[in-house]
Amino acid sequence: MRIIHSSSFRKSCVGAVTAILLGIAMVAWPSLALEYLVRITGVAFCVAGIFTLVLLSRDESRASKLVLTVVTGSLILGTFLWLLPGLFTGVLIYLLGLALVLAGAWQLLFLLSSLKVTRVPAILYLPPAVTLAAGVLVIADPFRTREMLVIFFGAAAILAGAGILANRFIPGEKHREKNVDATGKNTSVN
Repeated sequence: MRIIHSSSFRKSCVGAVTAILLGIAMVAWPSLALEYLVRITGVAFCVAGIFTLVLLSRDESRASKLVLTVVTGSLILGTFLWLLPGLFTGVLIYLLGLALVLAGAWQLLFLLSSLKVTRVPAILYLPPAVTLAAGVLVIADPFRTREMLVIFFGAAAILAGAGILANRFIPGEKHREKNVDATGKNTSVN
């Protein structure tokens, strides 16, 4: 029996190329990419809400107040995201900055409280201090840091996609065709 993993190979290559293209768009046009990302998220919320409403109209026994409330919320949030993407990204950036400040401060406090029990190397204070500083920078200048974050994530997407493609095209045992007998044993001759 011959097993060829072409479907997973194709899917991973499509995903990698998509990540690279999205990453390039995020690096080239950070403001526009973020706006369109928020709008696409809004469309996804609206489509999910409409799809659920259509399904509920066919089977009214499943329609409860909770489900209708969730669908209504999905439609309202989707419309809000589509119409006001700038407002949402501004709020999101402030929340990210606050989360970074809280995480950095908590980690520093944890390390300081650990001093009562054990000696803590100075290098361990660096990551929480950087996290705290990044949060303060995001809150202090959210408009410039917003674009820097989009560029950072775009570059990360390009690197991730390139890594997946490189992994897929490097010859190795896991990518070769395999001849497998009835017991699942590899009978390929190399």
